[in-house]
Amino acid sequence: MQRKCDLYWPVAPNAPQTFGLIEVTLTNEDVQATHTIRTFKVRHTKIRRSATATTSNPSTPTKSSAKTPAGERYVLQYHYTNWPDHGVPDNPLPVLSFVKKSSASNRDTDGPIVVHCRSVLCHTLQQKTKIGRSKT
Repeated sequence: MQRKCDLYWPVAPNAPQTFGLIEVTLTNEDVQATHTIRTFKVRHTKIRRSATATTSNPSTPTKSSAKTPAGERYVLQYHYTNWPDHGVPDNPLPVLSFVKKSSASNRDTDGPIVVHCRSVLCHTLQQKTKIGRSKT
């Protein structure tokens, strides 16, 4: 089987991996039929943990913010796992549902949505549908 993409996130829960000055910990993984939602704690290793800041914490979506140590952020990864290797999905509804769900999780106080895709088709879809959110 051909390798499609390097895995650039930790797969073991609560086992941090360090990439340069950034430590990434998988804190939650919710596997669904067509996608997986992962929560990562991302920490800059050179910023002291004693200071605290108010940041969004997607692992507790009912709270608008939570106290976390300075230099730490929580990041949600929405991973669509049902795209075929060749062509396009037979039914667009799961893809549209995924885009709607991932966009809805991004609150006004959150940063931008970052999209990673390995196919040229996906890049074309991103441009045509303008995936993301405009601030008005």
